[in-house]
Amino acid sequence: MRCLSLAEVLRDAGVYVVFITKNYEGNLDQVILSNGFEVRSLFKLEGLAGNQELDAEQTIELLGSDQNDLLVVDHYALDSKWESLLRPHFKSIFVIDDLANRKHDCDWLLDQNYVSDQTRYDSMVTIDTIKLLGPKFALLRKEFSELKMKFVRNYTKIESLLIFFGGTDSANLTSMVLKALQDSQLSHLTFDVVIGLGNSYREEVRSLVSMLPNGTFHLQVENMAVLMAKADLAIGAGGIATWERMALGLPSLVVTVAENQIPSIQALDNDNYLVWIGNIDEIDQEQIKKVLIEWIVKIDLLRLQALSGQKKVDGCGARNVSSLLVNGPDVDQLTIRKAVQGDSLLYWCWANDSKVRENAFHGNTIALDTHKKWFNHKLNDPMSTMLLIESTIGPVGQVRFEQEGSQYLISYSLGFQFRGQGLGAVILRMAFNYLKGKKAFMLIAEVKQSNRISCRIFEKLGFKNISSIRPDSRRYQWFFDPGEWGGELNPKTKSHVINRREDD
Repeated sequence: MRCLSLAEVLRDAGVYVVFITKNYEGNLDQVILSNGFEVRSLFKLEGLAGNQELDAEQTIELLGSDQNDLLVVDHYALDSKWESLLRPHFKSIFVIDDLANRKHDCDWLLDQNYVSDQTRYDSMVTIDTIKLLGPKFALLRKEFSELKMKFVRNYTKIESLLIFFGGTDSANLTSMVLKALQDSQLSHLTFDVVIGLGNSYREEVRSLVSMLPNGTFHLQVENMAVLMAKADLAIGAGGIATWERMALGLPSLVVTVAENQIPSIQALDNDNYLVWIGNIDEIDQEQIKKVLIEWIVKIDLLRLQALSGQKKVDGCGARNVSSLLVNGPDVDQLTIRKAVQGDSLLYWCWANDSKVRENAFHGNTIALDTHKKWFNHKLNDPMSTMLLIESTIGPVGQVRFEQEGSQYLISYSLGFQFRGQGLGAVILRMAFNYLKGKKAFMLIAEVKQSNRISCRIFEKLGFKNISSIRPDSRRYQWFFDPGEWGGELNPKTKSHVINRREDD
């Protein structure tokens, strides 16, 4: 479902999306198809563990000869072994995870859980992987952010309850809650019960709802946001529904139904965003009844929790992730600083990127020891200025100036994830702006003729093409006057501000 949320906003941005799923009973292929997406099915394997190679082989067969831009992986039994086999068929790999228990070969990693340890994936991905961590990246359907803007919740009483423990609810917690609601102290509550097509207790749940006067049964709904907006209180499982409830300011009593849910839900409970009842193996009907009776009268506490939750989760996570993938980071939020020793490994990863080596005049792979010596030397060289450009989600690129007399030689590169988004000219402008206060000088750029993107960027920034001593390169120069530099283009060049999409 979280992949479906991301797929919808990617489609809105003009991306064609295909789902690859396993062909087994209880999957959501029909739900995906009904939302207008293509589905390609793998053969059913009896347990995926140990069969990553076979699964990868089948996946590659389904791809055919297509060259795809992005692979989104959301599967707890897949790791770097599988991802590495798929990498030649995609420009970029985006992994969704929340276990932090295995290595990944990916360019992007998303964990929407609420956890305090922001370093838990550091040893499982490369240093240049962009990590999107926390509920601000929660992949919710767009109706949650849309509905959030349209209604104001009334927190004066608890009269309506929403019951939802996920699509399958293998422990049949739904029935447990319905039996608890038979108590006379809870008889005034109206309630909506939601289960999925994969719930094997469907008929039992339907029967229990029919025995109570104030309940409505729902099977595989498409209007969950509306039901959440209608309710005064929810009882359900952790997972994606947690972020949906928080986005709509719905107070919730939560049972964790999987081990990976416990750290996040426990932390949310400790910080008063929700009420954690306990884990699935320690919950019974009597306890659920007791918790419901206790909390339906704590209006003020529930109100504070719900309002805090809305501030934490704005419901725009899927849209924000899509925008990052398609358009890149917000240029107004980019920052620039001098490189430090701790950036050495990142620079090494960037320097050995295949595209960077292809565009370099010396294309051989750089050994780590060689890089460390070079990096240390440059950091301490007064004639060298190394600048790192960062976004709110991590490093974006680097610009380096080498002073030779009154000239500054320029070199720059972008992180793999941010190419094709018009950011080359953006980070160069920022680097030029960093030089404000210095005396006027000449900027020089030496670019391989085959690197047409960089050639075009320097030309549109106002650099003049001059003769080069290298037969395979173009040499550009620009007389830079910091006193006349306004952060855009030098007025003397009469050049226009370039378009982000067409010039990187």
